[in-house]
Amino acid sequence: MRRSYDTCSRFANMAPSEEPTKGRPRLPVTVLMLGVTSFFADVGSDMIFPLLPVFMVGTLGATPAFLGLVEGVADATAAC
Repeated sequence: MRRSYDTCSRFANMAPSEEPTKGRPRLPVTVLMLGVTSFFADVGSDMIFPLLPVFMVGTLGATPAFLGLVEGVADATAAC
């Protein structure tokens, strides 16, 4: 679908894909930095989550029953 432009406009013969981007506002640097920070926080938590049971059993000496209890409580609180 082609946008209709005024015939006096300098963009009258220009296709929609050729529109200039000068008038489009850019995202503030603060928003970009918050997005990057959120991305790395998600990556960090997703990398640690699978290693938590190994750490609890290997380093802390937790029993499989205790590990099951912790995982059950985590699933129960995440479901609410």
